[in-house]
Amino acid sequence: MRFLSLFLVFFALVGTALAWDKEDHEIFDIVSALEQAEGKGTTFYSFLNIPSTASVKEIGKAFKTLSVTMHPDKNPNVKGIAERFARLGTIWGILKKPEGRKRYDFFYKNGVPKWKGTGYFYSRYRPGFITVSLFLALLTSLFQHLYLTLNYRRDLQRITDLIARAQTLAWTTPASSSSSRVGGAQGAVARLPVAVKDAKKKVLVPLTAGTGAGGRTVECMVWREGEVYLIEPTSPPSQTLLTPDLVSKPSFTTSTWPFLLLQSLQQKVAGSKIPESPVEEGESSEEQEAVVVKEAGKEKSKKESGNGKAVKRR
Repeated sequence: MRFLSLFLVFFALVGTALAWDKEDHEIFDIVSALEQAEGKGTTFYSFLNIPSTASVKEIGKAFKTLSVTMHPDKNPNVKGIAERFARLGTIWGILKKPEGRKRYDFFYKNGVPKWKGTGYFYSRYRPGFITVSLFLALLTSLFQHLYLTLNYRRDLQRITDLIARAQTLAWTTPASSSSSRVGGAQGAVARLPVAVKDAKKKVLVPLTAGTGAGGRTVECMVWREGEVYLIEPTSPPSQTLLTPDLVSKPSFTTSTWPFLLLQSLQQKVAGSKIPESPVEEGESSEEQEAVVVKEAGKEKSKKESGNGKAVKRR
Protein backbone atom coordinates (compact mmCIF):
# COMPACT_ATOMS: atom_id res chain seq x y z
CA MET A 1 0.00 0.00 0.00
CA ARG A 2 2.90 2.34 0.72
CA PHE A 3 4.35 1.73 -2.75
CA LEU A 4 0.94 2.35 -4.31
CA SER A 5 0.60 5.66 -2.46
CA LEU A 6 4.03 6.81 -3.62
CA PHE A 7 3.20 5.81 -7.19
CA LEU A 8 -0.05 7.82 -7.15
CA VAL A 9 1.73 10.88 -5.73
CA PHE A 10 4.44 10.61 -8.38
CA PHE A 11 1.83 10.26 -11.14
CA ALA A 12 -0.04 13.33 -9.86
CA LEU A 13 3.17 15.41 -9.80
CA VAL A 14 4.12 14.35 -13.31
CA GLY A 15 0.61 15.11 -14.57
CA THR A 16 0.79 18.58 -13.01
CA ALA A 17 4.23 19.27 -14.52
CA LEU A 18 3.12 18.25 -18.00
CA ALA A 19 -0.20 20.10 -17.92
CA TRP A 20 -0.88 22.69 -20.61
CA ASP A 21 -2.70 25.97 -19.96
CA LYS A 22 -5.68 27.58 -21.70
CA GLU A 23 -3.63 29.29 -24.44
CA ASP A 24 -1.99 25.97 -25.34
CA HIS A 25 -5.39 24.30 -25.58
CA GLU A 26 -6.54 27.02 -27.96
CA ILE A 27 -3.57 26.27 -30.21
CA PHE A 28 -4.28 22.53 -30.05
CA ASP A 29 -7.87 23.13 -31.14
CA ILE A 30 -7.06 25.38 -34.08
CA VAL A 31 -4.21 23.12 -35.28
CA SER A 32 -6.53 20.11 -35.22
CA ALA A 33 -9.36 21.95 -36.98
CA LEU A 34 -6.96 23.42 -39.55
CA GLU A 35 -5.54 20.02 -40.50
CA GLN A 36 -9.00 18.49 -40.73
CA ALA A 37 -10.27 21.25 -43.02
CA GLU A 38 -7.18 22.10 -45.10
CA GLY A 39 -5.27 18.82 -45.04
CA LYS A 40 -2.69 17.00 -42.95
CA GLY A 41 0.41 19.06 -42.23
CA THR A 42 -1.23 22.45 -42.80
CA THR A 43 0.32 25.09 -40.54
CA PHE A 44 -0.58 28.65 -39.63
CA TYR A 45 2.11 29.92 -41.98
CA SER A 46 1.17 27.72 -44.92
CA PHE A 47 -2.47 28.72 -44.45
CA LEU A 48 -1.45 32.40 -44.64
CA ASN A 49 0.94 31.59 -47.51
CA ILE A 50 3.94 33.15 -45.74
CA PRO A 51 7.27 31.77 -44.42
CA SER A 52 7.66 30.90 -40.75
CA THR A 53 10.21 33.73 -40.46
CA ALA A 54 7.72 36.41 -41.53
CA SER A 55 7.48 39.54 -39.44
CA VAL A 56 4.33 40.67 -37.66
CA LYS A 57 3.82 43.29 -40.35
CA GLU A 58 3.99 40.62 -43.07
CA ILE A 59 1.61 38.40 -41.13
CA GLY A 60 -0.86 41.29 -40.80
CA LYS A 61 -0.67 42.02 -44.50
CA ALA A 62 -1.35 38.37 -45.38
CA PHE A 63 -4.27 38.34 -42.93
CA LYS A 64 -5.88 41.42 -44.51
CA THR A 65 -5.53 39.99 -48.00
CA LEU A 66 -7.12 36.66 -47.06
CA SER A 67 -9.85 38.29 -44.95
CA VAL A 68 -11.01 40.17 -48.05
CA THR A 69 -10.96 37.22 -50.42
CA MET A 70 -12.28 34.78 -47.81
CA HIS A 71 -15.10 36.94 -46.41
CA PRO A 72 -18.42 35.05 -46.27
CA ASP A 73 -20.27 37.94 -47.94
CA LYS A 74 -18.12 37.53 -51.04
CA ASN A 75 -18.52 33.74 -51.01
CA PRO A 76 -22.19 33.15 -50.19
CA ASN A 77 -22.40 29.74 -51.84
CA VAL A 78 -19.07 28.32 -50.65
CA LYS A 79 -19.49 25.54 -48.10
CA GLY A 80 -17.53 25.99 -44.87
CA ILE A 81 -16.36 29.51 -45.71
CA ALA A 82 -17.63 30.94 -42.45
CA GLU A 83 -15.59 28.41 -40.47
CA ARG A 84 -12.46 29.17 -42.54
CA PHE A 85 -12.94 32.91 -42.01
CA ALA A 86 -13.35 32.42 -38.25
CA ARG A 87 -10.25 30.18 -38.23
CA LEU A 88 -8.30 32.91 -40.03
CA GLY A 89 -9.21 35.43 -37.32
CA THR A 90 -8.13 33.03 -34.57
CA ILE A 91 -4.77 32.40 -36.25
CA TRP A 92 -4.15 36.15 -36.59
CA GLY A 93 -5.08 36.64 -32.95
CA ILE A 94 -2.44 34.12 -31.89
CA LEU A 95 0.41 35.17 -34.21
CA LYS A 96 0.12 38.95 -33.69
CA LYS A 97 1.00 38.56 -29.99
CA PRO A 98 4.66 37.82 -29.14
CA GLU A 99 3.72 35.31 -26.44
CA GLY A 100 1.14 33.59 -28.63
CA ARG A 101 3.54 33.30 -31.56
CA LYS A 102 6.26 32.01 -29.25
CA ARG A 103 3.91 29.29 -28.01
CA TYR A 104 2.82 28.31 -31.51
CA ASP A 105 6.41 28.27 -32.84
CA PHE A 106 7.31 25.82 -30.09
CA PHE A 107 4.64 23.37 -31.27
CA TYR A 108 5.42 24.22 -34.91
CA LYS A 109 9.00 23.02 -34.42
CA ASN A 110 8.44 20.19 -31.93
CA GLY A 111 4.97 19.01 -32.93
CA VAL A 112 1.71 18.99 -31.01
CA PRO A 113 1.84 16.48 -28.12
CA LYS A 114 -0.35 13.41 -28.28
CA TRP A 115 -1.19 13.72 -24.57
CA LYS A 116 -2.62 17.17 -24.02
CA GLY A 117 -3.55 16.78 -20.37
CA THR A 118 -6.65 15.56 -18.57
CA GLY A 119 -8.16 19.06 -18.48
CA TYR A 120 -8.05 19.32 -22.26
CA PHE A 121 -9.91 16.07 -22.85
CA TYR A 122 -12.32 16.63 -19.97
CA SER A 123 -13.32 20.10 -21.24
CA ARG A 124 -14.03 18.73 -24.74
CA TYR A 125 -15.52 15.36 -24.02
CA ARG A 126 -16.88 16.21 -20.54
CA PRO A 127 -18.25 12.89 -19.28
CA GLY A 128 -21.44 12.78 -17.25
CA PHE A 129 -21.83 11.82 -13.60
CA ILE A 130 -22.71 8.21 -14.41
CA THR A 131 -19.69 7.79 -16.70
CA VAL A 132 -17.31 9.23 -14.09
CA SER A 133 -18.84 7.06 -11.36
CA LEU A 134 -18.51 3.90 -13.44
CA PHE A 135 -14.92 4.75 -14.32
CA LEU A 136 -13.98 5.34 -10.67
CA ALA A 137 -15.75 2.15 -9.62
CA LEU A 138 -13.85 0.17 -12.24
CA LEU A 139 -10.52 1.77 -11.33
CA THR A 140 -10.88 1.19 -7.58
CA SER A 141 -12.09 -2.37 -8.22
CA LEU A 142 -8.98 -3.12 -10.26
CA PHE A 143 -6.73 -1.88 -7.46
CA GLN A 144 -8.74 -3.84 -4.88
CA HIS A 145 -8.51 -7.01 -6.97
CA LEU A 146 -4.76 -6.53 -7.30
CA TYR A 147 -4.45 -6.13 -3.52
CA LEU A 148 -6.55 -9.24 -2.86
CA THR A 149 -4.55 -11.25 -5.39
CA LEU A 150 -1.28 -10.29 -3.72
CA ASN A 151 -2.70 -11.31 -0.32
CA TYR A 152 -3.92 -14.60 -1.80
CA ARG A 153 -0.47 -15.44 -3.13
CA ARG A 154 1.12 -14.54 0.20
CA ASP A 155 -1.30 -16.72 2.20
CA LEU A 156 -0.91 -19.56 -0.29
CA GLN A 157 2.86 -19.40 0.09
CA ARG A 158 2.51 -19.41 3.89
CA ILE A 159 0.46 -22.61 3.89
CA THR A 160 2.80 -24.28 1.39
CA ASP A 161 5.84 -23.35 3.49
CA LEU A 162 4.10 -24.54 6.67
CA ILE A 163 3.40 -27.95 5.09
CA ALA A 164 7.01 -28.25 3.92
CA ARG A 165 8.41 -27.31 7.36
CA ALA A 166 6.13 -29.81 9.09
CA GLN A 167 7.22 -32.64 6.78
CA THR A 168 10.88 -31.74 7.25
CA LEU A 169 10.62 -31.65 11.03
CA ALA A 170 8.68 -34.92 11.19
CA TRP A 171 10.77 -37.18 8.99
CA THR A 172 14.28 -35.78 9.27
CA THR A 173 16.62 -35.15 12.18
CA PRO A 174 19.34 -32.50 12.59
CA ALA A 175 22.87 -33.73 11.80
CA SER A 176 25.11 -33.68 14.87
CA SER A 177 28.35 -32.92 13.02
CA SER A 178 29.21 -29.31 12.21
CA SER A 179 30.62 -30.49 8.87
CA SER A 180 27.15 -31.46 7.70
CA ARG A 181 25.97 -27.90 7.41
CA VAL A 182 24.39 -27.20 4.04
CA GLY A 183 26.89 -25.44 1.77
CA GLY A 184 28.98 -24.65 4.86
CA ALA A 185 26.69 -21.73 5.70
CA GLN A 186 26.44 -20.97 9.38
CA GLY A 187 23.00 -21.70 10.82
CA ALA A 188 21.85 -23.77 7.83
CA VAL A 189 21.86 -27.15 9.58
CA ALA A 190 21.44 -30.19 7.34
CA ARG A 191 18.72 -32.69 8.26
CA LEU A 192 19.10 -36.41 7.71
CA PRO A 193 16.26 -38.86 7.02
CA VAL A 194 15.07 -40.95 9.97
CA ALA A 195 13.80 -44.47 9.96
CA VAL A 196 10.04 -44.29 9.51
CA LYS A 197 8.41 -46.58 12.03
CA ASP A 198 5.14 -44.90 12.77
CA ALA A 199 2.42 -43.94 10.31
CA LYS A 200 2.16 -40.45 11.80
CA LYS A 201 4.11 -38.04 13.95
CA LYS A 202 3.16 -34.96 15.96
CA VAL A 203 5.47 -31.94 15.65
CA LEU A 204 5.57 -28.28 16.66
CA VAL A 205 6.05 -26.19 13.54
CA PRO A 206 7.22 -22.54 13.63
CA LEU A 207 4.90 -20.22 11.74
CA THR A 208 7.83 -18.36 10.22
CA ALA A 209 10.93 -19.92 8.71
CA GLY A 210 14.06 -19.39 10.77
CA THR A 211 12.12 -18.55 13.94
CA GLY A 212 13.97 -19.48 17.09
CA ALA A 213 12.69 -21.20 20.20
CA GLY A 214 10.76 -18.10 21.26
CA GLY A 215 8.80 -17.91 18.01
CA ARG A 216 5.17 -18.84 17.70
CA THR A 217 4.45 -22.41 16.70
CA VAL A 218 1.47 -24.56 15.79
CA GLU A 219 0.96 -28.24 16.46
CA CYS A 220 0.66 -30.46 13.41
CA MET A 221 0.16 -34.16 12.77
CA VAL A 222 2.27 -35.38 9.86
CA TRP A 223 1.40 -38.66 8.18
CA ARG A 224 3.88 -40.87 6.42
CA GLU A 225 1.99 -40.47 3.15
CA GLY A 226 2.82 -36.74 3.27
CA GLU A 227 -0.47 -35.38 4.61
CA VAL A 228 -0.20 -32.62 7.20
CA TYR A 229 -3.04 -31.88 9.62
CA LEU A 230 -3.34 -28.77 11.78
CA ILE A 231 -4.33 -29.73 15.34
CA GLU A 232 -6.97 -27.30 16.52
CA PRO A 233 -6.81 -26.39 20.25
CA THR A 234 -10.43 -27.37 20.81
CA SER A 235 -12.06 -29.78 23.20
CA PRO A 236 -11.71 -32.46 22.04
CA PRO A 237 -8.86 -31.51 19.68
CA SER A 238 -9.70 -31.65 16.00
CA GLN A 239 -7.50 -31.92 12.97
CA THR A 240 -7.79 -30.06 9.67
CA LEU A 241 -5.97 -31.16 6.56
CA LEU A 242 -3.66 -28.45 5.29
CA THR A 243 -3.89 -28.00 1.53
CA PRO A 244 -3.53 -25.01 -0.82
CA ASP A 245 -7.30 -25.24 -1.38
CA LEU A 246 -7.82 -23.73 2.06
CA VAL A 247 -7.09 -20.29 0.62
CA SER A 248 -9.88 -19.00 -1.59
CA LYS A 249 -8.70 -17.38 -4.82
CA PRO A 250 -10.26 -13.91 -5.21
CA SER A 251 -12.59 -13.35 -8.13
CA PHE A 252 -13.16 -9.94 -9.67
CA THR A 253 -16.92 -10.47 -9.88
CA THR A 254 -17.34 -11.77 -6.32
CA SER A 255 -14.57 -10.13 -4.26
CA THR A 256 -14.53 -6.48 -5.30
CA TRP A 257 -16.61 -3.87 -3.55
CA PRO A 258 -19.15 -2.99 -6.31
CA PHE A 259 -20.29 -6.60 -6.59
CA LEU A 260 -20.24 -7.06 -2.82
CA LEU A 261 -22.37 -3.91 -2.50
CA LEU A 262 -24.88 -5.27 -4.99
CA GLN A 263 -24.96 -8.58 -3.15
CA SER A 264 -25.52 -6.78 0.15
CA LEU A 265 -28.39 -4.76 -1.29
CA GLN A 266 -29.98 -7.89 -2.74
CA GLN A 267 -29.77 -9.66 0.60
CA LYS A 268 -31.20 -6.68 2.45
CA VAL A 269 -34.10 -6.58 0.03
CA ALA A 270 -34.58 -10.30 0.63
CA GLY A 271 -34.52 -9.71 4.40
CA SER A 272 -31.22 -11.45 5.11
CA LYS A 273 -27.96 -10.18 6.52
CA ILE A 274 -24.36 -10.87 5.59
CA PRO A 275 -22.31 -12.18 8.53
CA GLU A 276 -19.24 -10.08 9.15
CA SER A 277 -15.91 -11.50 10.27
CA PRO A 278 -14.21 -9.56 13.07
CA VAL A 279 -10.90 -8.00 12.08
CA GLU A 280 -8.37 -7.33 14.79
CA GLU A 281 -5.78 -4.61 14.39
CA GLY A 282 -2.20 -4.74 15.55
CA GLU A 283 -1.63 -8.40 14.80
CA SER A 284 1.86 -9.57 13.93
CA SER A 285 2.64 -11.47 10.73
CA GLU A 286 2.77 -14.74 12.69
CA GLU A 287 -0.62 -14.10 14.29
CA GLN A 288 -2.11 -13.21 10.91
CA GLU A 289 -0.75 -16.43 9.45
CA ALA A 290 -2.23 -18.47 12.29
CA VAL A 291 -5.60 -16.80 11.74
CA VAL A 292 -5.40 -17.49 7.99
CA VAL A 293 -4.61 -21.17 8.54
CA LYS A 294 -7.19 -21.76 11.25
CA GLU A 295 -10.05 -19.78 9.72
CA ALA A 296 -9.45 -21.31 6.32
CA GLY A 297 -9.32 -24.75 7.93
CA LYS A 298 -12.63 -24.24 9.70
CA GLU A 299 -14.30 -23.10 6.48
CA LYS A 300 -12.88 -26.09 4.60
CA SER A 301 -14.02 -28.48 7.34
CA LYS A 302 -17.57 -27.14 7.20
CA LYS A 303 -17.71 -27.52 3.44
CA GLU A 304 -16.37 -31.08 3.50
CA SER A 305 -18.60 -32.14 6.37
CA GLY A 306 -21.56 -30.79 4.44
CA ASN A 307 -20.60 -32.99 1.50
CA GLY A 308 -20.30 -36.09 3.66
CA LYS A 309 -16.48 -36.15 3.66
CA ALA A 310 -14.44 -36.97 6.74
CA VAL A 311 -12.23 -34.11 7.87
CA LYS A 312 -10.90 -35.51 11.11
CA ARG A 313 -8.10 -37.97 11.32
CA ARG A 314 -6.91 -39.35 14.64
